[in-house]
Amino acid sequence: MQTYHNPIENKQQPISVGLSSVQTAHSGKSGHYLQDKRTASVTQKKDKYLVDNRPNAVIQKKEIQENNVQIVTKNSTNEQKPISASTDPIQKQTISIKVESNVITNVKISKSRPGTNLPGGHQGEHTTAFTTFNHMAINNVKGKTLEQARDNLVLTLESMKDFPGYEYAPKYLTTAMKNTLDAAENMDPPTRSDIENLMTWTIQIRNSIPLTANSKKTTGGHGESMHGGGMQTIEQAVRTKKITKKSDVKGDLMVNVWGLYDFNALIPDSAEKWAKLLVQHMLSMVASYPHIFEIENIYSIDDMKKYLFAHNIPKGKFGDEIKDEINKLI
Repeated sequence: MQTYHNPIENKQQPISVGLSSVQTAHSGKSGHYLQDKRTASVTQKKDKYLVDNRPNAVIQKKEIQENNVQIVTKNSTNEQKPISASTDPIQKQTISIKVESNVITNVKISKSRPGTNLPGGHQGEHTTAFTTFNHMAINNVKGKTLEQARDNLVLTLESMKDFPGYEYAPKYLTTAMKNTLDAAENMDPPTRSDIENLMTWTIQIRNSIPLTANSKKTTGGHGESMHGGGMQTIEQAVRTKKITKKSDVKGDLMVNVWGLYDFNALIPDSAEKWAKLLVQHMLSMVASYPHIFEIENIYSIDDMKKYLFAHNIPKGKFGDEIKDEINKLI
């Protein structure tokens, strides 16, 4: 059986999601962001970044350093001055991309991590596995032109404003979001360095959104290698048209989707809080694997919800209350 580590060679053979068990996939539609099958409201947002007469106004230098988050943009006319790399004192992340004929063909991301929503930026225990945040940056740029990469990252950042945790975003984070989007708009045209820095800050902002991490550190791993690898295999196959429908996938991708969530990292005291955590994970999955969930609509948020409800996850005293709260949000 082909696993998530192996290259994809045969379009006619179902591609494994990296699991030993085969379960039934569900159907459904989603309506969030990215390219051809996005909602009209988001398409209008994208138009802001594609119009030919974008202003060439100079972005003045801005420096914000609160809770170990810093963004710097400098005066720029002909030469683009991208956002600075993270100044987090705990760990720094380095991203490099390879560009051939204006198309991004390869991405390398260092193993280090930017700060989280926790005090001092400490990593703690993630609800949604951190590896998916790296995938979020990679999958929105690989195989794209520099301009498309910029636009996809902008849409990804805009989508984070709809994450339930962003409702609790501190001032430093909302300011970082605004300055990042302002800097992206001034990337006209974007350079390789621009995209590398925009990717860095996309990951930083995602990792800093409330409900992302908890100080608890005793829950063990998320199965990031298996589940994350499985998701990346299918994402790549969908992007390259080796997968065009669910029957091309061997196994149930939803096992990977929910395998990348740690139900013990943060245990809420109400159904409403549970729903916010789980919805944030689902929206994050869409942002991290856009070809699977949005551009080609192979799977959807409805699939994620159906799997969650069918397996009665999470188990506990709130029962159907969590389902009701989730359905209110998405």
